[in-house]
Amino acid sequence: FIVNKALFTLTPIVAPSHALIAAAFFMVILAEAGRIPVDNPATQQELSMIEGSRLFEFSGSDQALLEWGGWMKLFVILIVWLNVLVFPPGLATAIAPIPILIAIVSLAAKMLGAAVLIVAIESALAKIRILRVPEFLGASFVLSVLALVLFSLGQ
Repeated sequence: FIVNKALFTLTPIVAPSHALIAAAFFMVILAEAGRIPVDNPATQQELSMIEGSRLFEFSGSDQALLEWGGWMKLFVILIVWLNVLVFPPGLATAIAPIPILIAIVSLAAKMLGAAVLIVAIESALAKIRILRVPEFLGASFVLSVLALVLFSLGQ
């Protein structure tokens, strides 16, 4: 609702409510994909793993499919975040070769920027303790509620 209203009324895309909802969604992406600071995908300690612990029971092609599914989930969620919340321009407006090619190049550039952002966060932050993960997601929830309140007040 917030994004549709912002896009159709041509309000500035850097409105406080828009920035807060984009930040909250990015925090959920980090948690859902099992990336640092929520989870360390390279760890081998079963007690501290969230996303990767399900891979211990599989090997070979089954494990490869699970890994591929995790990467595809991250890809789809990042596409939604990038094209809906962060930078909507660059989407194909017609089913023709040129607009689709422009959309593919635009998506590749957006994904490169998102990858750089995730790498910067993983390089700068340490993994938080497993007992602090609900606080991290609670902060995301608070940001989204604050965005909704600011949007309701007209910001």
